[in-house]
Amino acid sequence: MNERKGTFLLISAAAMGGVGFIAMKNLLDSGYTSTQCILLRYAIAMVAMCLFYIKELKKITREELKGGVILGTLLFMLFFVLMEGLKRTTPSISAFLSCTTAVIVPFIVWIIFKKPPDKYVFCGAVMAVIGVAFISLTDRLEINMGAFLSFGAAIFFAVQIVTMDRYVKNCDPKRLTIVEIISVFVLSSMFSLLKGEQLKIPSMFDISMMIIAGLFSTSLYFLFQSIGQKTTSPSKTSIIITSESVFAAVFSGIFYGESLGLRLVLGGTMIFMAVVIAECKPKISFVTFDKLLTKIHR
Repeated sequence: MNERKGTFLLISAAAMGGVGFIAMKNLLDSGYTSTQCILLRYAIAMVAMCLFYIKELKKITREELKGGVILGTLLFMLFFVLMEGLKRTTPSISAFLSCTTAVIVPFIVWIIFKKPPDKYVFCGAVMAVIGVAFISLTDRLEINMGAFLSFGAAIFFAVQIVTMDRYVKNCDPKRLTIVEIISVFVLSSMFSLLKGEQLKIPSMFDISMMIIAGLFSTSLYFLFQSIGQKTTSPSKTSIIITSESVFAAVFSGIFYGESLGLRLVLGGTMIFMAVVIAECKPKISFVTFDKLLTKIHR
């Protein structure tokens, strides 16, 4: 497969990821709890992944089982926080704040592995903070709780990505993903039962949202991303996948009726550009940042 087809698959994955925010928001509006939304999404994803990779199930190793359970636990936690945030805010705000993960990851690596980020990441972090402020702060300069939780989900996602790096080196990505998805389904089922939640009878609209979230925004999303990434550089992949926030904003305006205000557009643009700078590392003069890094290293 050539790079053009790989790029097309990555853009398709980003679009499906974007529409997933609208699907989950509609399920929340229909009366499903955060835990039920995760359960339904990953039940469909689990069935689809197991059917598609049925021959891989018998090949799962102990290391892949261990890594998948750990990653699945982190994924469940981040999705629960994300759903709680999405319940209190709009799909576009949640999507843009979730994209700050790409800027957060290098700082998690700095804390854990003592590897300081470069000047481009520092610049991207400053821009991301400004973008988050545009989106999160209300007119009274108070933090919107939905935005705060969405940003918290981005931090969980960053930790999950760093943890994944430990296991993907010795594990098969497909089998690791299968165990991860099953783990999320099991945990969401357990929590839903412990909380005594009763699943409402879904309407045809609810079922369509479940299929979009589970089949397209999860199963096909992971599949398209893994295939497309083979022919594309990591930096380009990150930028393309980050564009799901743009798709989420567009789809939210078209299908959810969200009005995209100036602050959201400015904040979203700042966050997107922060990721571009952090990943692509354009040739710009960073005299101030060089001095700052020198002081930090000392």
